[in-house]
Amino acid sequence: MVIGKNLSLYDMCGNVTEWCWDWFDMNYYSESLTDNPTGPETGRRRVTRGGSWDDMAYRTQVKFRNYNVPESQNLRTGFRLCRNAS
Repeated sequence: MVIGKNLSLYDMCGNVTEWCWDWFDMNYYSESLTDNPTGPETGRRRVTRGGSWDDMAYRTQVKFRNYNVPESQNLRTGFRLCRNAS
């Protein structure tokens, strides 16, 4: 399945909610660059994206942005390792 081809994202929907490197700030996107904003330098909560197999459909979209504390553990949250191909 190809999701968001213009975003270069594949098979992102509905597996698990994914941890992101960015620290969460509710107002960060409205006050930041529009091209690949990376979040504030520090924080207490990390961004999560998308939803998992047991979420409502609207949460499984890659644009769905939420947060959690890094110490949180559950069966519905994971992470994706990415690397540029040569």
